[in-house]
Amino acid sequence: MSLSFAAGSLVLSNWGFGAGDIATIAGAGRAAVTWVTNNFKDRGLLDFMKVDAEDLVPRKGLIDPVALHMRWDVRMTLLQNGQTRVIEGPTGPVVENMNIFSWFMTIITSAMDATLQKSSIKEAMSSFLTALFKEHVDELDFLQRELPHHIQGWISAAVVRSIISRARNVWHQLLNQKLRLAGDILKEDVPEIVRFLVWLAGAKKQKDCKRFETTSSDVFAFAIILKSIGLDMIDTIRETEDEVDSMESRLVVKFTPDAIGTGSTSDEEARSVLSHQRQRFVMRIPLQCMEECVSIWPGTADQNNQRRLLFEEGVAASGTLSVTANQSSSTKRGPCPSFILSDETYSNVGRTDSAVYRIVSDCFPIPTPAVINAINGILKQSPALQDRESEGIFRRLDQNPESLSKVQVFVLGYYYGMLRIFIDDSKLSIQEGYGSWKWFDARLLRWVRMFLSEHSDPIEHSPGKKILGQEGILKLLGLLFVGAEEDQLRAVDQSTVGIHGKISVVTNSLLGFINFKSSAMHFCLLDTDPTAIPSNARGIISSGVQGSNIRKPLMLSDDHLQDIDKVDCKIIGEDFTSHIEPDWENDVQQCQVVFRYKGRLVGRMAPSSLEVSTKITTKERPQMSQGPLPSTKVYVAELERLVNNCPQPDFGSAEFNPYQPPILIPTPNLAKARTFLLAHYCMTGYYRVELVDPWLEIGWDPERNGQNGSHLPIILYWDLSNFPNEVLGTGKFIILA
Repeated sequence: MSLSFAAGSLVLSNWGFGAGDIATIAGAGRAAVTWVTNNFKDRGLLDFMKVDAEDLVPRKGLIDPVALHMRWDVRMTLLQNGQTRVIEGPTGPVVENMNIFSWFMTIITSAMDATLQKSSIKEAMSSFLTALFKEHVDELDFLQRELPHHIQGWISAAVVRSIISRARNVWHQLLNQKLRLAGDILKEDVPEIVRFLVWLAGAKKQKDCKRFETTSSDVFAFAIILKSIGLDMIDTIRETEDEVDSMESRLVVKFTPDAIGTGSTSDEEARSVLSHQRQRFVMRIPLQCMEECVSIWPGTADQNNQRRLLFEEGVAASGTLSVTANQSSSTKRGPCPSFILSDETYSNVGRTDSAVYRIVSDCFPIPTPAVINAINGILKQSPALQDRESEGIFRRLDQNPESLSKVQVFVLGYYYGMLRIFIDDSKLSIQEGYGSWKWFDARLLRWVRMFLSEHSDPIEHSPGKKILGQEGILKLLGLLFVGAEEDQLRAVDQSTVGIHGKISVVTNSLLGFINFKSSAMHFCLLDTDPTAIPSNARGIISSGVQGSNIRKPLMLSDDHLQDIDKVDCKIIGEDFTSHIEPDWENDVQQCQVVFRYKGRLVGRMAPSSLEVSTKITTKERPQMSQGPLPSTKVYVAELERLVNNCPQPDFGSAEFNPYQPPILIPTPNLAKARTFLLAHYCMTGYYRVELVDPWLEIGWDPERNGQNGSHLPIILYWDLSNFPNEVLGTGKFIILA
């Protein structure tokens, strides 16, 4: 699909996107509306409803498509080759203008995305559009069926233009100004948002009414967001502010507060506000200063200071936890990637208080003195929790909000500290995540307990160590960083490689590379267009099925023989590129990763295949007192040859000599090439082995080739039943160096 641009006739390919990228971005072959197609999809809806875009919104002058075009269409943020890329127009907009209806819906959806959970967005938009199309009763069923796809397109259009980023920023500023409560707007308050939008559009014979009064701080904040992102006709004033004459030609939203805070209200109002605060989910998590998420808890300054210290204690308690990728064995639940958690300060909690034991053993992966002492200290502060019987401790916490909040804050600190080492946040445009929890939240503790129970396993004969599956890590990240909703967390399974929540989390394999070291940084946070990564209707991103794209073995000729000490990796060219495609052959809501070299197809891989290939199948460690002789020969395969096939001996051929030189593929600092090749060879029967000193074993001087210990060679071997003493003594080895 092509796009017309203001500055000449350009297409996505001019931005460097290939045909596969463009098909995915445009939602080809799947039930997805993206920023590329939403304008056309909206026109189709209006045609079906027999409505003109100009007539749909009775209030004239509310939307200025030209002004919005000049403001928001000059800069686009897209995902390309696993990286965020910003495209700016030197002289003006870089994409076609949208129609007035598409702009109106995109602006409104941006404000909703910043302030509501996704399930509430659908409810609000359904009610609002029903009011707009009230004269088209016969077509309303079609509208409701199509609505989720249109919302998807409006969010996509808003994300790539950074409208949602601006809306979220204003929403956060309003919290700092104490003009709203923390957390997203409750579903119970959606009708007031709809009432405001109906007035704003001038529907239901309100086009001549230019004044809207509300007692809802959320609606007032919603109006401020709309004004900041493009609806310039709106003016917002508070009860204590005077209206000026110039407002007569404007749309005035006046806030008459019930009670925003607890400082100057009656006791009854204060209790009402506090109850309201406790129900609000989704907290902003500033990634550079995560303790701020508990600093605005309702209560006194002293109470919040104590909570901040408890959060920091939780972070410190997780600091002794070591996390490494589990590269040697799978869990009892199958080959799904997992991680080994260990803590040298491990302490048996069996001798401690029974209530403390229940909390520590249920809510933390590994008991340590720091965790035990912190929980014990919290429980001792409350006489109501002095009952030493462990049964019902979580029920009693739920009945004791002050103690519950302290346990919750410590648990939050521990898991935010622990999970921080799993994530790469370098691709976020704004360094913030979203926690799907609320104040005084017993449900949060239930989620954590359930995740640990379902997805962690003890390691036999290794106290102080546990295996935690990737599925459990994804659920924790969805809960604490992504703003995922309950139905999404329940839908995560072993095939899941990401979640679209308020923002997205994906495994690195989906972006075309894996971590070859044993570190835990295995997931990436994204705030890019979610429609560019295929998912199901719930926003769950799943791995596709690995296809059979393995060609017959390719033998190398003697022309490719070189002395290993003369192989020069500095002349190696560029890395592979990757993009995400739907799994066309199986399920277009699932993902495959497509690798290319200089635009030419190398192969397709399911993310799950890339994950499994990280495992080291054998721990045998052949050792030599000295490296191979300088004259040792290897077959050297350049990346150019890999476009058509990957070199590999034909073990079934009579011409194969087991004592022939091994194959060496130079891949210095080429993460994506290594990722693809490792997965490819593991699928064809090779095993990854671990050596004591791989540089010595292959006689390689890493400094001469500009390499270091973080890019160790990967040694692959064909036959584990007869492991040789020398790596370079048989053609059954392939070396990625």
